[in-house]
Parts: sequence; structure tokens; C-alpha cells
Amino acid sequence: MVGVGQLVVQLQGSVVNTLALQPGVLSIGRTPENDLPLNLPLVSKRHAELNVTEQGVLITDLGSQYGTFVAGYKLVANQPYPLIKGVLLQIGPFKMTYRDSISQIVEEVPVSEEKPELEFDLLEPHDIAPRPKHPTPFVLSDVAMYTQDLPVIFQESDFMNRFMKIFETVWEPLEWRTDAIEFYFDPRTAPSELLEWLGGWLSIQVYSRMPERRKRELVAEAMTLYHWRGTKYGLERMIEICTGLTPEVIEDPKEAFVFWVKLTKKPEALTLDLMRDLIETHKPAHTLFKFDLA
Repeated sequence: MVGVGQLVVQLQGSVVNTLALQPGVLSIGRTPENDLPLNLPLVSKRHAELNVTEQGVLITDLGSQYGTFVAGYKLVANQPYPLIKGVLLQIGPFKMTYRDSISQIVEEVPVSEEKPELEFDLLEPHDIAPRPKHPTPFVLSDVAMYTQDLPVIFQESDFMNRFMKIFETVWEPLEWRTDAIEFYFDPRTAPSELLEWLGGWLSIQVYSRMPERRKRELVAEAMTLYHWRGTKYGLERMIEICTGLTPEVIEDPKEAFVFWVKLTKKPEALTLDLMRDLIETHKPAHTLFKFDLA
């Protein structure tokens, strides 16, 4: 099948990938099962899709957390948009350019073998997702609401108003809590004291020394982490969520069952201890690991 062009992917000025486009649907996202995996936190697991046809290419944002931008404009989620040659497509820190015809490609674009040094703000999401809006909490007033359900003759009674407020004071906060019960089980809105308990439900350890935002992100992404448990990506992502550092797991064919964990900057002692705990817990049982610290 004849190709219809290619997508040149750049990260901080360096070409890190070129994707030949064939007719069909191609997925873009953070996890390795995507046709174009972009493994940085500002990219959603299933971020966007490319629909490649003989007539052109359509880009569709799949409701990603941080959005897909074409020529600086954020795309509306789940709405296909034509991708025009030479127009900049941006997903997270990745910048991509579409070349719509193989005939326009005079030579292959060289892909950089070295990974560019990443700036810290490219790796640090501001929040795991927009938080749902809480329902308006119940506020006690001088006039009891329950008197509205009584006959008119009792609604103007001061004694009956004070009497009904006894029940209102007890039951209304309980009813409000019941109406908002789903917020207690959503990692984005649950009280911070419940996050470790929610992690226990999913049999994933939420370390008490982790910042609250990281606890929420870990619980929210628990099922995806289980899907990739025991893999290179799964271990890198677990460390990334819990410590804020993006490691690179390197396997050396000369050393069977041994892998290196490479970090571009040396972590603090407490972070290094946490990282050791995470690796011991989530690596395959038959493997050993070594650190390669900058």
C-alpha cells in the first residue's frame, strides 16, 4: 500500500522520530501500544488519532487532559480536523510537522540518537485532571426548611420552627454527604486522609511521604499501572508518578536478568530510598537492578 507522507516529531529542537503514514487510523499516546508512543506525562494515554486517507490526513483529539494544538489553536475534543502540510501540530512538548507527499521528501530526516535534556516543567503536570464541581453544601438558616411541608397554620409558629430545626440540623448534613458520596471515591476529590485507604482497595501502596498531588495521580492511574506491571514502561511510569523524576530503564544483553535505572539528575536521599522501594516492589522477581546516577 502506497504511503501518503510522514510525520516528523521534534522535542526541544531535536528530531526524535519520523512516522511513515499509511492509509488507516493511527493512535498517538503515552503508552507503548500506540502507533506513535510519546512517553512524557503531558501526553494522555490515548491522546489523539490520525485518520490517514488518500485525500489527506485528519487529526482528532480524544478528550486528552492537556489538549492537542494545531497552529497554536486547541482542537475541540472528538472533532476531526484536517492536518495541512507544514502546519505545526503540538501534543505536550512534542512538535510535529506533516509532509503530505513522499515525493516532497527529498531525503530522510535524520533522527537524533541522543535524547535531549528535558526541562523540568515539561515533565511536571499541574494536576491529574480537572476536578468535578462539588455540590453546594447545606447551610443552616434561621428558618427551618422542614416547616414548608407542614400545614400553613404551623409554618408561622416560632416553637414549631425551632422544633423542626432540631431534625434539620441532624439530617440535612447527612443527606448532603450521601448525595455527594461519589466524591469520596474519586481520587481527584476524595479527602486527602482517604487516599491511602483508596490505594488499599486497589492493593497499591500509597506512601505517606509522597505529596498529596502524587498520591491522587497514583490512585487515579492504578489500573493502567497494573496493565503494564513488570514491563519497562510500567516501572518507569511508577517511578515518575511517585517521585517526579523520569528515569530510563536500560537492559544490557550482556547481563541477563539485570537492568540499569538511569537518572539525568541525582535525587535526594529520601527520594532514592523511595525509588529503591518502588523498584523492589514492581520489578520482575527474577531480576536485579543497578542505578546510573548523573
